[in-house]
Amino acid sequence: MVEKMNEVVNTVDNQRKIQVNKLNRTLNNIKTLLKKFVVADEEVLTVLATWIAHTYIWQELQFTPYLNIWSAERESGKSTVFSWLRIFCKNSFVTSGATTSAIQRTVDSKKPTLLFDEVDAVFTGNNLTPDQKDMIAFFNSGFERGGMVIKTRMTDLKVQEFTSFCPKAFASIGADVLPDTTRSRSIHLPMKRKTSAEVVERNRQRNRDKYKENISQIIENLSAWADETTCYDNVVELPEQLSDRNMDIYEPLFQIVNEAGEEWLTSFTQSAIHLSGKKDTAIETGTQLLIDTQSIITEKEFDDQHLMFTTDYINDLCEYEESPWALYRRSSPINPKSLAGLLRKYNIRSQKLREGRGYLVGDFKDAIERFAKEHLNTEQSATSVTQNSYDVAHVAHVADSGSKGFNGQSSLVDIAKQLGATITDVDEAPKENELLEEKDYDEFNPT
Repeated sequence: MVEKMNEVVNTVDNQRKIQVNKLNRTLNNIKTLLKKFVVADEEVLTVLATWIAHTYIWQELQFTPYLNIWSAERESGKSTVFSWLRIFCKNSFVTSGATTSAIQRTVDSKKPTLLFDEVDAVFTGNNLTPDQKDMIAFFNSGFERGGMVIKTRMTDLKVQEFTSFCPKAFASIGADVLPDTTRSRSIHLPMKRKTSAEVVERNRQRNRDKYKENISQIIENLSAWADETTCYDNVVELPEQLSDRNMDIYEPLFQIVNEAGEEWLTSFTQSAIHLSGKKDTAIETGTQLLIDTQSIITEKEFDDQHLMFTTDYINDLCEYEESPWALYRRSSPINPKSLAGLLRKYNIRSQKLREGRGYLVGDFKDAIERFAKEHLNTEQSATSVTQNSYDVAHVAHVADSGSKGFNGQSSLVDIAKQLGATITDVDEAPKENELLEEKDYDEFNPT
């Protein structure tokens, strides 16, 4: 009886090791293939690979993190990343410049992975149109499962509900193109233009087709993993360096990497902390003011009873070149009235003494603790983070059999259609008996 129980335990343990090994290899191979065509930081590629996996199980998750893929200039790899997301993501749908009505109906009917390119062409100007406001509301509600918007059909005045919950990735020139509320639901992935010394393959169909067997194997593995996993039911530890909102954003991805082995978990943890602490992450103007004020207080060693005179306070703020204070209004520094308006919402008001008018340092303590502390904390290096302890089995080596090929298919679009991974008019993923045999493709060799 004991021997039988030990045999069952060993079988389960071996199956767990195989599952961990396969997901780890799949994520690493997505990353390896992306590197052949994209110049990006390791943290960006790690998050992209994990986010792709989440599109296969998003309907089981509480939240679906958005991606804000941005660059300072054109020709920085955003379109290349989108072409690979279109191939790898489950039921992807690529669009640019679509109306809110079209997006609502597409998401409600197709339940896609929405890839919204050239967002900077949509959200332009300071005054939002009614359609833009509706689009923002739709995006914001779709971050959490059950999200929807309600519209009145003008023909008969009947109320219609549109599901808004689905994975979404946005591409734009500029880090702050998306509205603040949508950026706060996003992981921010900065892209960069390659230098002459950085060599990648040109993103052409003929070049991608060289890796069609590798791609089909990745899609097969993700589909099979999605059928078997219950990672979305697991409670996982999250790094304390993340803010509450970033914990919501990253939690689904941590549930995935917790099944991918200790090495990938460690790499992803460092990536999440690094990316969430970067300066391009959306920070509201008021929060930036509190961050810079704390820096002034620390640098000048002011105590709580010190009064920062308004003129001196503004001059000190304007010393921060990366902040907006020196050119706040029409190329002019922030003035006392604008400063007072920003601080008033935190219940911080100026005081008038015999020497002049200014702000008491102690009045900032509560606001900084509540609204700025998380940003101050994330400035520490990700490499100094103590690794969270997770119960992950050692990954066992699994010998894989050779590939059968892809049944004569000649292009990635055909592969995507057969596997049900990227084309919205394909209803279901392939059945288990239609999947390819595993292939050892850690070294990507063109077929």
